[in-house]
Amino acid sequence: MGMGEPLDNFDNVIKAIRILQHDLCFNFSPRRITVSTSGVIPQISKLAEAGLKLKLAVSLNSAIQSKRETLMPISKIFPLSELKKTLIDFRKKTPYRITFEYVMIKDFNIGKEDVKALLKYLGDISCKLNVIKWNKVDDLPFETPTTWEIEKFINSMNVLSSAVTYRKSRGTDIDAACGQLAANY
Repeated sequence: MGMGEPLDNFDNVIKAIRILQHDLCFNFSPRRITVSTSGVIPQISKLAEAGLKLKLAVSLNSAIQSKRETLMPISKIFPLSELKKTLIDFRKKTPYRITFEYVMIKDFNIGKEDVKALLKYLGDISCKLNVIKWNKVDDLPFETPTTWEIEKFINSMNVLSSAVTYRKSRGTDIDAACGQLAANY
């Protein structure tokens, strides 16, 4: 996770996973390998057909199409509705839940409409939801939610039958937390 889209380098990612999982090499358990994506639909479908055992994480950040497009322009090419169909198909071909990554942004994606859309989007997918607060980046208009706003959002997600995990940020004191390194590169 972090810099770049692994599924844009599909063939090499598959080769690397096969090496990592091979019993004469590293013999990694499928539980220790997660491919993270922004939602490249054709490659997710190819991954589902590759016959590999692995976990999939999808950066979601909003279940409202227009908001996701603002944060993740790839959503203009691969819309949420098509992404969901692809993920449901992927989930049928693997024993592992899909993990959704969701960065909470003050006054942008943690309001009532966002909660409602997210609950609807995730409701019929066997998944895990990882939430993390936005880490302030200079020159970007987004703000970090307050502790109270974070707790309210997480509590509203607890009606999901899926696991909801809050990942605490580390490295904010040196501008090295999730999302901050790219801004200083």
